[in-house]
Amino acid sequence: MATCLGSGGAFGVAFIMGVLDAFADRGLDVAEGPLLGSSAGAWAAAARVSGVGFEEIMHTWEAHQWNRPVRVIDITRPLFGQRRDARVTGMALRMPLMRRVPVSGASHPLADLVAASSSPPRMAKPHRIGIHRYVDSVARFTSADRSPAARLHVVVTPLGGTVLGRLGGFAERTTRYEMARWRARHGGTQLFVRPTRAIAGLVNDTEALFRIGTARETYPVAYQLGEQCLDRFRLRHPDLAKELLTDD
Repeated sequence: MATCLGSGGAFGVAFIMGVLDAFADRGLDVAEGPLLGSSAGAWAAAARVSGVGFEEIMHTWEAHQWNRPVRVIDITRPLFGQRRDARVTGMALRMPLMRRVPVSGASHPLADLVAASSSPPRMAKPHRIGIHRYVDSVARFTSADRSPAARLHVVVTPLGGTVLGRLGGFAERTTRYEMARWRARHGGTQLFVRPTRAIAGLVNDTEALFRIGTARETYPVAYQLGEQCLDRFRLRHPDLAKELLTDD
């Protein structure tokens, strides 16, 4: 199993963590395999392997001022410390050429990995690791084509469906294109989760992506969606579900 987690601000963190917590409670713990995260997805991946809960992240975010360019490392370090974990990779753009590159948790602390992947221009200062500076990968919403080979490819994208209208549609088309490239390269089954129309309705403007209140509304409904998606997965792929889900 390999997992790819997309971007989406505080809303994205809530959506992904709700889905993944539901998966884990139903017997599918994505932390058993590699996790590739972009921006919010990097937060959720690091939290999953570290045992950091959704509310811990929200409380930490609330304690910081976001009305000026921030140093994201000042937010990630209190949560993740110096812990490293080879299961987690964050996607970021490396300056000055803005190349999409992986930042590995085997080589760098999770706090640095998450900061590199989630320092959006204008909102945050570029994050420096060694001689390189990194910013959020922005328009590459998931980088699902960069996931390693696996029998099951789990893709959770907060920016999809009808989220923010055309943006969600564009983001989903990009993600599905990346998923098709992954499937052509590796084969395997894919489990794709994106917001329903009801969940998308919680995000009525781009600022809502970063509102803690919206995130807290999102988490429980994302959890319910995760349960529903896993139930459908069991029905469609009973043999694979029996092999991978611990309660089967």
